[in-house]
Amino acid sequence: MKRHFVRFLNSEGRKLAISAACMALPVLGGMFLCQSLLGKMLRVDAQNTSSGWVSIMLARNPDILTLFSGATPSVRTRHLLDEASQVGDIYRFRIWDAAEHIAFKSERMTSHGVPVNREQVAEAFASGSIVNEEHAGRPPQNVPFFVESFIPIRHNGAVIGVFDVYLDQSDGNREKLGILPNCRRNRRVAYCTEAASCLGWLR
Repeated sequence: MKRHFVRFLNSEGRKLAISAACMALPVLGGMFLCQSLLGKMLRVDAQNTSSGWVSIMLARNPDILTLFSGATPSVRTRHLLDEASQVGDIYRFRIWDAAEHIAFKSERMTSHGVPVNREQVAEAFASGSIVNEEHAGRPPQNVPFFVESFIPIRHNGAVIGVFDVYLDQSDGNREKLGILPNCRRNRRVAYCTEAASCLGWLR
């Protein structure tokens, strides 16, 4: 009798374990899907924001293009570039000329001790495509979370320079981290619905 009872418990235990695993896997999958999709959305948003900002800067101040050929910026251009990093989410940027040297740097937070990513600059020059990197930072050099975008500038089809832009995305990253408790509270929601809800597709 005791043996049958133990066998029954073992059998029920296996069933419970399998049931728990079946319930947990979709939830965990939804959580990872949430994080992955939201991370991708943050990178796309950062790229669009930074590249749009660069386009506006160049359209309104075409004299900036002369920096890519090694020219010294005028007083007006220097003042404008210095002020550009003092407001908004872009708190630092570097302008790299055609020789892959820093032609100008503007920042709201000190860059002392911050490494210069020359490999990514070279990649942006060679590929002609925007390169994005996510980083966790700390003061006084950086904000808690930022995306560094290396944006190639073309003229007559050739890459003549690169904007290296630091975009503060601390608020967006806090939302990304905040999806985990939200997902855990919805254990009975189906996989696809879970991911969509966490991303704000469903209200």
